[in-house]
Amino acid sequence: MSKKCAERLTDLEVHVMKVLWDSERAMTNSEIAEKLKEETNLSVASVAQLVKRLLQKNVLEVCEHVPVANVYARTFKPKLTREEFIAGELLHIQKATSSDKKKGLKGIFAALFMVEKENGVNRQELEAIEHFIQKKKEEMKDGE
Repeated sequence: MSKKCAERLTDLEVHVMKVLWDSERAMTNSEIAEKLKEETNLSVASVAQLVKRLLQKNVLEVCEHVPVANVYARTFKPKLTREEFIAGELLHIQKATSSDKKKGLKGIFAALFMVEKENGVNRQELEAIEHFIQKKKEEMKDGE
């Protein structure tokens, strides 16, 4: 995975992370459970256990304590971005499927374009990819 997350995340942990990535603010365990209700039907206690594991994996952080009814609840926000998570997953796939780093990277791009072929790549996405590649080339040139 990325430098921020050496451990892989479970499917349920990824569900929690998606809720937090999609949120514009830090959330309590109860709020996360409410958002996950349709997908997973997890209890607040189960969400609290998942959040605890994500804190241990250092991909979440406690943001603040907020009043809820007559107690205080902690709110959580991601320390790991969605992009960092995806990069880590791709690196894991690359290591698992290829002993040659360069061939693995080509394979990842080929696979991504096959998936996008089914969903239809649009010009805007291709331009964004070209921009990332151009930026990387410039970084490599500066490093020489």
